[in-house]
Amino acid sequence: MKKFHGFTDDEIRALALLAETARKNNGKLSDVFAEFARKTGRAKGSVRNFYYEFLRACGEDESLAKEYFSSAPKVNRARAFDEEETNKLLLAVREGRRENKSVRRSIIELAGGDEKLTLRYQNKYRSLAKSKAGEGESAEKFLPVSAVRRVKAEINALVERIALSVRDENDRLKKKADLLEQENAMLKGILGKLNGEKLKDKNVI
Repeated sequence: MKKFHGFTDDEIRALALLAETARKNNGKLSDVFAEFARKTGRAKGSVRNFYYEFLRACGEDESLAKEYFSSAPKVNRARAFDEEETNKLLLAVREGRRENKSVRRSIIELAGGDEKLTLRYQNKYRSLAKSKAGEGESAEKFLPVSAVRRVKAEINALVERIALSVRDENDRLKKKADLLEQENAMLKGILGKLNGEKLKDKNVI
């Protein structure tokens, strides 16, 4: 049985049929993905990603579209990422990892929960990660120099603020210690004076 990106021929036909039926009945594709995921034991996100990848393949191969769809829906060609948008994506993932968030969670937050935008960011990140896989590095490490410098500047500024706060706290504690030392000396003087007066009184008696 032939496969396409890990999906069998029967699975593709079943998914295509569910999607076509939903479109004709004004149903939601998200419900189709959820139902198909439940029936096959796959993740909903994987089903969604595969569906759109398959549609793009159908757009490039008319015979493939005719084989699986009675009327294959058109998929707009993805808008190319510019440098600013790519940097934004990589920085979001990097900052998310620093906060122990998964790559997917970071991307969802960047997209504001928008499913189509999340898929767009996710596919771009996967493409970047795949291109660097042979180097054993994660994609977010390959930020342009300008972006890296900006991140380093932010980190240095944070370190400087922390150091300044520590210095201020040390100065405050030192002043407090000096004051306590002065008070302690004053108390010793008072006690010494009182003891001297008591001793003088005894000698008088």
